[in-house]
Amino acid sequence: MVLKEMRLMGVIIAVLFIIAGTALAQQESQASSMSLKGAEALYVKVSNLDPDLKERLSKESITEAILRSEIERRLKAKGIKAMAEEQFRKTGKENCLYLKIEIAAIEPKSEYIKIADSTKLPPTKFIYRLRLEFRQEVALARNAGIKVMATTWMKDDFGYRRLSLIHDAALSLTDMFIQDFLSENR
Repeated sequence: MVLKEMRLMGVIIAVLFIIAGTALAQQESQASSMSLKGAEALYVKVSNLDPDLKERLSKESITEAILRSEIERRLKAKGIKAMAEEQFRKTGKENCLYLKIEIAAIEPKSEYIKIADSTKLPPTKFIYRLRLEFRQEVALARNAGIKVMATTWMKDDFGYRRLSLIHDAALSLTDMFIQDFLSENR
């Protein structure tokens, strides 16, 4: 009987932790979205593509230029102003939407998968991590005179997929940003 009561107590505690964690995550997400209020224009930056994979990535439209262009197009289609790089460099402390991409082939780059007829194929799935961040100038709570660039909104995605799906995942993160941005700036 005592064992059953201990298990029940353990389940109740676990459920309470899950509920508390979910509520905390929702509050954090709301605060993150609220930080987008009033942002008028932003610069889009995409980086961190592995130079050894660039040729393979470009075949799947995963290049810094293509992704940046697609993200800007999606933003503009929803009425969000995207800044040119020159304008961003002049101001230096404007809003920046930053997509960091990390992609790695599991197999060594020089080896290929052998199939029955001895044809060699390159790896078809890759480990990846995407992080989309909105960075903006913020003042420190302890000293409002100190202003720094900080990430105030962020979404991640990671996994093991084909390159075409990694491309889609990057655009999906952009759609999440647009949804949050518009919810705060209507």
